[in-house]
Amino acid sequence: MINKMAAEKRRHELESKEKEILLEQRNLQDKSKYLQTGLECEAAYQKRREKIWIDDLQGIQQKLKERIIIYERFVRSTKRYMTEIISRFTLKKEN
Repeated sequence: MINKMAAEKRRHELESKEKEILLEQRNLQDKSKYLQTGLECEAAYQKRREKIWIDDLQGIQQKLKERIIIYERFVRSTKRYMTEIISRFTLKKEN
């Protein structure tokens, strides 16, 4: 009885995982119409998924580089402005 229940539980888990894989494939297939679906195609989906992740990562890294440049320019200009204000203040104070 226990073995039958364990086997049923495992079968249910397997069916659930198969459904998850097929759902992921369908979601990815919307972006990549040429990929086939099915458990035998899972390796191709994982490879495509990794490539998409790497492409996203590279895009994020590029945006981050651009933002860093903008931030550094802002900090430099703010620093110059604050230095100018401080020097004016100290000149006024000395006079």
